[in-house]
Amino acid sequence: MFPDKVLQCLNKILPKSLIIGVGATAMAAIVPMAAIVPMAAIVPMAAIVPMAAVMIFAPGCNGDGSSPANPPPGPTIEAPPLASAKARVRAKNGARVADQFARGLELERTALCRELGQYDCVDHAHRIVMGGVAPATGGINEPLPIAPVTAPMAYERLALSACAARADRDFGQPDEAVVFAAVVSMSDALGLSAEPAVHDALADVAHTLYDRLLYRDAAAHEVAELVAFYDEIAQDPEADLASGAERKREWALWACFAVATTMESLFY
Repeated sequence: MFPDKVLQCLNKILPKSLIIGVGATAMAAIVPMAAIVPMAAIVPMAAIVPMAAVMIFAPGCNGDGSSPANPPPGPTIEAPPLASAKARVRAKNGARVADQFARGLELERTALCRELGQYDCVDHAHRIVMGGVAPATGGINEPLPIAPVTAPMAYERLALSACAARADRDFGQPDEAVVFAAVVSMSDALGLSAEPAVHDALADVAHTLYDRLLYRDAAAHEVAELVAFYDEIAQDPEADLASGAERKREWALWACFAVATTMESLFY
């Protein structure tokens, strides 16, 4: 019924255990029937079970008796990221932002921001404004449904204070600088970012800020913007920066503030 080449192919691709099992199954079904059904009716049935295996595996053989090779995989097509139909973002509460700044700038949580040197900005002074609750002391059990107009100022206050604290430590103890080390070690006599040494130091700090505060690499245009900002500060007649050291610290402070107050930093 099937060409010899196809049968040869089946002998190659079918496990021997399957062939033996099929034969044994057929014989086991036939032998007991010999006492009931005439042999002429039993013999054609001997091919029923093997025939089922042939019908299943025969399509896997080519006409020349060879088994086909697996077809090559098709090209991988990566679907573009889906844009949100409604670009909604939610503001992080003050505690979450404070933890983010403390980790990124390697500062103690209590050293980030204190109003009048006494009241923690997040836990006390601006707690409700920054999405917190005060069930025991203020009867506020849920965060405010709408952020008050003072919320942006509270977040900026926290960011500016945290960046200033990190800049004070790095420039005050150059040997232990954490975030601004490349700029701290830069010579005060150097000029604008056109000088390779200045550009490299600024770019290094820019990458560090994005990595620490946003947990990602900075894009080329983001680094370029922060580097160009250094020249703006150096050439600003109203900045009144008498020395290169003051210029470096001023840039470090506001570069940190710029990254810390982006939408990516304060929202999710």
